[in-house]
Amino acid sequence: MLNSIAALFFNRVLIRSTGLLTSILLARLLGPELQGQASLLIMVGVLLFTFAVLGLDSGAVYFVRRLGEEESSFFWSALPLFLTGCLVGCGLFVFSARSFLASAFHDSSTPALLFTCGFVIVEGLFSILSMLIMAQERVRQYNIATAVKAACLLLLMAVALLAGWRSVPLVIALYGCSGLLASAVALYFLRPRLNGSHRLSIRQMLSFSLFPWSGNLLNLLSLRIDAIMVSAFVVSSDKVRAEDLGLYTVCIMAIGAAREFQNAIQTVFFPHVAGQPLNEAIQTTRRVYKASFFLFLLVFLAICAFGYPALLLYGREYAAAYPTLVILAFGSVVVRGNVGSLSLFLTAFERPGYPVAMSVFSVIANVLLNLLLLPRFGIAGAALATTLSIIIGKIVVVALFCRETRTSYFRSLLATSRDLQEYRQHASRWIRSRFSRGQ
Repeated sequence: MLNSIAALFFNRVLIRSTGLLTSILLARLLGPELQGQASLLIMVGVLLFTFAVLGLDSGAVYFVRRLGEEESSFFWSALPLFLTGCLVGCGLFVFSARSFLASAFHDSSTPALLFTCGFVIVEGLFSILSMLIMAQERVRQYNIATAVKAACLLLLMAVALLAGWRSVPLVIALYGCSGLLASAVALYFLRPRLNGSHRLSIRQMLSFSLFPWSGNLLNLLSLRIDAIMVSAFVVSSDKVRAEDLGLYTVCIMAIGAAREFQNAIQTVFFPHVAGQPLNEAIQTTRRVYKASFFLFLLVFLAICAFGYPALLLYGREYAAAYPTLVILAFGSVVVRGNVGSLSLFLTAFERPGYPVAMSVFSVIANVLLNLLLLPRFGIAGAALATTLSIIIGKIVVVALFCRETRTSYFRSLLATSRDLQEYRQHASRWIRSRFSRGQ
């Protein structure tokens, strides 16, 4: 499992590095105000496809890996549900967001709506297909599909910058095109396995996927509610400028590479643990939780050291967001980084309601703290509110994990001197192996 995580992590870092270059091009192309608007629409699009997918991406791992269903049975049973979710989600989005987008985008509101809906469909389809690939731990194929997506987006964004296409709807369309190409690649990999005729019932599909769906949606909302709150204050108040939204979303994108290690762990960890007996899965979860904390701490220190020059790459006007970046990185990387292993363990062993409880507490705390801190401290207050809400959510999920496994936090999840010695030995062996290969 560790080799798969490492391979996926390095691939994700390369892809996220490409994503950082893309975000730099986007920021330089649009400027702080339009960049903030484009990033907000993309974030809303991600929320919408998470709503539309109905937890079927997590269900792919459960049904294929744990219950032994065929990929074809799951895919063709999930597709009508996903398209129905897209229809409902995009309809609600168009109805509720039209007036807001009209004020934010003026004459471009209709194209922005249409391209965001297209982005939702493409990204949701790719999410289901990619998790079907990972259900059998085919890391190489997954890496290829995501690399194609990142490289295509970077190329298209570079062309837009060179051509001077300063348009928010066009940027969203470019994101959709890259996702469409990646979905085609994923379909090519899965094509030999999608010929079955057996279908799963809707009740059987939703019996598992609805809890992960609500958890994923609330989890994502807890991560993005701060940007939504900032945008709300931009529209309704003079205390937050439109440019502040651009500065804040750049901070979110700048720490995106750090989140890739968390995503790599979760993508490999979930199908691996789902196939283990309970006691073995508990031990695996503890090891991953404790070891990953130190890795995320190192990543946070790197962000503190290189965050300011990284913001300068976006433009001099973005450098003022460095304090916001550090506060947001502490919560998103150090605090939240390793909690995903606990949530996925609870989901894999049919306790999906517990991660939902964590997300509910996080969302409620985030909204209340943003209402208190954002008007006083601006985007730094939004970052602080997000960090505090992440701490609250982590306390909840750690308590629930310890309750289910009947262990205490200090005995099972806190690293000991023996663990530290083991980590040093692993690190030295890894370094020696790399040097010996080089020789």
